[in-house]
Amino acid sequence: MVAIIDRYINMVRTSKLKTMLFSLCFALVCLVSTYLRRDKSNGLSDLDNFIVSIMSSVALGIVWFISSLVMVKISDNIEERKSKANEALREAKREKAIVKSKKVNNKKKKKNRREN
Repeated sequence: MVAIIDRYINMVRTSKLKTMLFSLCFALVCLVSTYLRRDKSNGLSDLDNFIVSIMSSVALGIVWFISSLVMVKISDNIEERKSKANEALREAKREKAIVKSKKVNNKKKKKNRREN
């Protein structure tokens, strides 16, 4: 499931047109399902039911599009925090190696190889 979400986020990140296509498909599915599920008990005519279905599906399509963009923004923030944390860990390891004088001197290694 996480892999599918990651693929969707990468797709949204690369193409806003595909995001609009997905939100349009979602809106059409909502339109069909809400129109078919409405019954005559609420006293509205078919045209009124259709108008209500269109309005609700357009609203849900817009919400889908905006939430997709927000998911990309959240994903970018998470990746940025992870990279900063990893960079801090790498920097701490470098500092620790320098303090312990375990930093390898490549010139000495090459010199030892030539002598052997």
